[in-house]
Amino acid sequence: MVSKPDPKGALIAFNRFGFGARAGDFDKVAADPRGALRAELRKPDVALISLDDPANADLAGTTVALQDSFAAEYQRRLARLAEAKATAPPGMSMPPVGSVMPAATMAPAAKVTAAATMAPPGSMMPAATAAPAATVKTEMGPPIEQRRFRSEARARFDKVAAADIGYIERLVQFWSNHFCVSVAKDNLVRVTAGAFEREAIRPFVLGSFYDMLRAVEHHPAMLVFLDNQQSIGPIPGPARTASAASTKISRARFSNCTRSVSVEATPRPT
Repeated sequence: MVSKPDPKGALIAFNRFGFGARAGDFDKVAADPRGALRAELRKPDVALISLDDPANADLAGTTVALQDSFAAEYQRRLARLAEAKATAPPGMSMPPVGSVMPAATMAPAAKVTAAATMAPPGSMMPAATAAPAATVKTEMGPPIEQRRFRSEARARFDKVAAADIGYIERLVQFWSNHFCVSVAKDNLVRVTAGAFEREAIRPFVLGSFYDMLRAVEHHPAMLVFLDNQQSIGPIPGPARTASAASTKISRARFSNCTRSVSVEATPRPT
């Protein structure tokens, strides 16, 4: 027996459970809109974005993304140090790449740089003065953090566009918004934001909330977003005074619980 087409049910399936219909989509599901939704739920690994797909060759896991960002930041520090050396007064010593130059030491170099690069209104800046900064930007191109972010956004859009209805992708976006991180925080969050959704949200979107919560709260993107990589404490009793005196632990912040939860203390349902 052939089921009577249900155009209203198909409209609800696409508009309320998915991202809208494409040309010809209504005809595919009008006979059984609910069955089409159930079929999408039953697809194996329907929420995952596979790194084995050749179209996703430019994606990387969190570890690789962080290593790329650390290496790029090291090169940026080298470039800044080279520029500071080039503009520093004769005889001025420069600190090692991994150290932080005191503000009092940096001030003269900054003044020299500003004086060398500024020109009176109406005058022409010499090409030799303007070339270094422009050359660095042209050779480097977009930072690796931005390239990784764009690749992740492209893979996410492709996943949505390829979905039959989009029910699972709506669930992914719901939970990604619930456990959101902001790429405006810093480069470490920007370079890992896409991997955060792929590794901590998508594998658990149709599974256990406990497992998703645990993955989210342990992911580097969330830890950096909440500044939890800098959080220490609490230190009990007399140990706090001794530690503060010896290591200046008093300057450290305690655990950021603004949006985090104690996963370890949450009993897993049986």
